[in-house]
Amino acid sequence: MGVPGGAEANQQPLEIMKVKTLSLVSAALVAFAASAFGQGSSFYFTSLPGSLVGQGQTVSVTEADGYSFSATLNANNSISLMVSSPVHTWNLSFAAPDNGALTVNTYNNAQLWPNQSAGAPGMAFTTPGVTLNSIIGYFSVQNITLGPGNTIQSFDADFQQYDNGVSGNWSAGSIRFVAANPVPEPGVAG
Repeated sequence: MGVPGGAEANQQPLEIMKVKTLSLVSAALVAFAASAFGQGSSFYFTSLPGSLVGQGQTVSVTEADGYSFSATLNANNSISLMVSSPVHTWNLSFAAPDNGALTVNTYNNAQLWPNQSAGAPGMAFTTPGVTLNSIIGYFSVQNITLGPGNTIQSFDADFQQYDNGVSGNWSAGSIRFVAANPVPEPGVAG
């Protein structure tokens, strides 16, 4: 039993934290999406100081800021994205349960990709030099467009991740990926 008003009193179930955090982050995500619309690839996240990946930062970057964006459809149907500059790199990965194809959908109870349990979606928001043992999170795929040879032409997702499953270690954000030179479908003029 803890001390009344002590650390235990400030602990809230993860679902309550999820709702509160979603409310706080929603306005920032809407503003971000509006400002990034039509500008190519963009990435935004905000985090608490306890987040091992986000480290309390709020970051919003685009290609116009000198960042490069890449996306890969992996053999297990997961999608991995990298946002990088000479100074910073962030990696994001998203997977549907049981190696299924990602669709426009919300994926709850995500676990650390690529080691998620059978039946669970996987995700990871990481940066070099940070090792996570586990995560709890969710993500919502807003758009996914594949081109010839399963190249990713566009991918939009919002996410929230609790590093090592701790409610005070969250990062939340959005990725908007648009291929720089999308490959046109055969027979379609570009």
